[in-house]
This record gives sequence, C-alpha cells and structure tokens, in this order.
Amino acid sequence: MPVINAPKTTADIIKEEAQKLEKPQDSVAFLNYMLKHNEKVLSHQRRLASFSKLLLFAGVGLASFAMFCFMTQTSAKVGQHKLGASKESSESLPAMFNGLSVVIWSMIAAKAKSGMSAAENG
Repeated sequence: MPVINAPKTTADIIKEEAQKLEKPQDSVAFLNYMLKHNEKVLSHQRRLASFSKLLLFAGVGLASFAMFCFMTQTSAKVGQHKLGASKESSESLPAMFNGLSVVIWSMIAAKAKSGMSAAENG
C-alpha cells in the first residue's frame, strides 16, 4: 500500500524546526511562542474573513437599495411647482446623493471582497 503524506500543519513544521535547535531550553520556549502566535494569526484570519463577508453582503445590499432608490426617484413625477427653479433643484439634489451612495457602497463591497481574499490567502 502506498503511504499518502498529508500536508504538514504549521504546528508540525514549527515542532520540527524547534527540535533542530542546539539548545533544548530555547527550543521549548520558541515552540510555545510560535504555537501561540500561530493560534492568534488563525483567529485573526477567521475574524477578518467573517467581517469581510458581512461587509460584502451589506455593501452589495445597500448598493442595490441605493440603486433602486436612484432609479425610482428619477422616474417619479413631482407635483406642480409654482417656481421653475425650485422644481429643478429639488429633483437633481436627491438624485446626486443617491448616485453618490451607489458609488460609495459599491466601493465598500469591493474592499470587503479584497479583505476576504486576503483572509483566504493569508
């Protein structure tokens, strides 16, 4: 039967490196330090991945909502205004803010996607 070598974990690699050191008391301290450090890194990667996933869903959802508001606001009819100038300013200002909101939430979603890829790749 052929023996299948499983990929080594970071803890196994650290243990092997610690055994090769000349001073055993240094290797045990080094091993404990590196194992704690590895646990911290893994927990931070999990936190980054979950936060990025949450931010991605929030960004996509809010960008979709802002796009919906932008599309429905520009097509909605506004009542008759007595002054023509007030009609023009009341339509363009909310449309500008809705368009800007779409851009901002899309950028947030893109940043969250890059955070997720950073968490996966280490």
